Amino acid sequence: FFRFFPNNIHSNMAAASPPMKLFMKTGCPFCSKLACFLGEANLMDKVSFEPDDEANRAYVTEKCGKASFPALEYEPGSVMLETDDIIKKFCDENNVDCANLSGWQFIFGPEEDKTMFKTHIKLFKYGMKNAGGYAELIALLNKPDDA
Repeated sequence: FFRFFPNNIHSNMAAASPPMKLFMKTGCPFCSKLACFLGEANLMDKVSFEPDDEANRAYVTEKCGKASFPALEYEPGSVMLETDDIIKKFCDENNVDCANLSGWQFIFGPEEDKTMFKTHIKLFKYGMKNAGGYAELIALLNKPDDA
């Protein structure tokens, strides 16, 4: 996931306000959902991506009682969970209507049970079950195609 978002993604941004920290987990379908939304809504400059590492996992757990991703630190020391709640926050604060995002509608809605995302979730769960868990699935997906 993070290979698509270089560490210096914010190096050319105007210094209006510091971006919010967005804790993301590689391979997580809900993190993918949020990243797709931010991209199509042109809001990537509102966040700095933080990987799922030991320190960030401990921080999110301390603030929320569990490590769950994605997680948004919307102000210092205040972290929220739940993908749809985070998306709603960005929509409300930036006057974005998901109904006007054609790519979003194609992938995620409005009938969530009949979308590409629903298929993605099913494939992810199937892969986790058959690979033996999340870490094993990610390791399998990161192997070269010819391995």
